Amino acid sequence: MNGRYLRSLAPQRRSLALALLHGREPEGLSAPPPSGGVLTASDTSCVARAQEGPPAQAVAEARCAASTSYGGTVQRLHAHLLAASPPLFRTEADNKVRLELAALPRARQIMGETR
Repeated sequence: MNGRYLRSLAPQRRSLALALLHGREPEGLSAPPPSGGVLTASDTSCVARAQEGPPAQAVAEARCAASTSYGGTVQRLHAHLLAASPPLFRTEADNKVRLELAALPRARQIMGETR
């Protein structure tokens, strides 16, 4: 998530966005770093789901975006940025979206094969 965007949010909205991204409570995963102590993280956040592996990452990010308001926000920001971009960048961005959408069936197939 873009740091500039996060800083622009009201405190309550920022907390909600961070909770969606990282989880409400840092529970489920823990590891001792070499410096001592214990690092903890949520195992139910969008980030945790995306870190299950490369094929899982694409599907987890798509599910997270579809199941939270984050996806709609990203789409609105994307549309706004495209409208303000030179034509060459709009073409490149359109190609990227087309390729990503074309990859979804394969990602779903891979995920079906690995589960």
